[in-house]
Amino acid sequence: MREVFENIPEAFVTKTATYDQKVPITSILGDVNKFGAVVITKDKEYYGIIDHRTLARSSTLRVDEKFTSGKFARKVPVITNTASVADAINLFYQSASKALPYLKGNAIAGIVKRDEILKAVLSMHLLSKTRVNQIMSTPIIGVDSGISIATAVKIMADNRINRLAVFSGGKLFGILTRSNVVKYSSKTLGRSPEVLTSAKIRQGTVGEICERSVHAISHNDKAEDAIRELVNRKISSLLVLRNNKPVGVVTIRDILESVIKGWQTKEDKIILTGFDRRDEQYKEDVAASISKMLDKINRFGKFTVDYASVNVKRIKQKGYEVKARVALGKRGVVHVSVSGYTLDKTMKVLDSRLYKLVEEEKDTAVTSRKEAGAKYDYEEE
Repeated sequence: MREVFENIPEAFVTKTATYDQKVPITSILGDVNKFGAVVITKDKEYYGIIDHRTLARSSTLRVDEKFTSGKFARKVPVITNTASVADAINLFYQSASKALPYLKGNAIAGIVKRDEILKAVLSMHLLSKTRVNQIMSTPIIGVDSGISIATAVKIMADNRINRLAVFSGGKLFGILTRSNVVKYSSKTLGRSPEVLTSAKIRQGTVGEICERSVHAISHNDKAEDAIRELVNRKISSLLVLRNNKPVGVVTIRDILESVIKGWQTKEDKIILTGFDRRDEQYKEDVAASISKMLDKINRFGKFTVDYASVNVKRIKQKGYEVKARVALGKRGVVHVSVSGYTLDKTMKVLDSRLYKLVEEEKDTAVTSRKEAGAKYDYEEE
C-alpha cells in the first residue's frame, strides 16, 4: 500500500501533440485518435485537452470544419511530477478523463493515460479482495437497435449516462457509447477527416454503429479480472451478466471509486468531490442530507450500504449538476444525476430519486425493451 503514495514514475508519461485553441478541430482529429488526447493552449498557456470524451460532451453531433479546437477543449487537472499515484487516482476519478496533462517544472511534458493508473491498481493489488458485483453500476438503460442515433444521443443526455445496451428482437444486440457516436460523426483518415452532415447522422441507426462484440464479465468474477479486460481491450466499461442476463455495468470510474473508498475509515461512508471555493461552505449540508438518506435505506434491512459518493458541479445556465452513487454490497452501485438552480433544492430531488431507485429492489437492473420503447418511442424532428 505504501507504493500508492510514492511519486508517479516518469514511465507513466507519454508524448502527445499540442495545438493552439484557434486551430480548426478537423485538423487535430487524427492526432486525437493517434495519441488518445491532445493538449490545447491559448497564448502559449495551458488551456485544456481534447479527447473523444470531450468531443462527445459537445452540444452538437456534427464536427464542423469551421469549429476551432478551443470550442471542444476541456480544462482538466494537471498532474505534477511531485504527485503520487494516489493523487493521480483521485484526479482521474474527479475529472472522469482518459488522460491528464503532466507538468514537469513549468512546462507540460506529455500526458498520463488512465490505463497506466489502472495497471498500477493491478500491480499494487488494491482490489484483490473485491468482486465485480460489489462495484458494478445499476441500472443500465436498453434501447432497440432500430432507433436513430439522434434519439439515442438524447436518451443518454436526458439520463446523463455514457452508454446504452442495445437489443434486437428482445435479445442483446450490442452496446452503444458516446465514443461510437463521435467516431461515426467525424470519421478520420490520418489528418484528413470526413465530416458527416447532420442529415446523414440523423439517418443512421443505433444498430449500424453500436459495438456488436459486447465485452462482458460475470457478476461474481474478481474486480482485478475486470481491470485486465478493460486495459487489454482498451475500453471503458464491461457489461455485467448474471445467468447470461445483463444486470449492470462496471466502468473505470467504478473501479477508481472503490480504490479511493478503500483508503477511508469504515466510519466514513460518504465521498464528496467537485466542490469549488464558492461551494465549500455547503459541504456539511450535503453530507448531512446524504447521511439522512442512507439512514432511511438502512431501515430496509435488506441492504448493506458500503458508501455513497457525491459530485457537485456548477454548470452554465442550470446552476448545479449533482451526481450521486450508493454502493449496496453485492447488489452493486445505484446512481442518479440531477440538475437545478439551487443546491438545496437539487439535493432534495436527488435524495428522492436515489431513495426510489433503492426502494424498487429490482433483481435485474436492465430496462426492458418494452419499457425503453414506451419511454423513448419517438424520433427528433
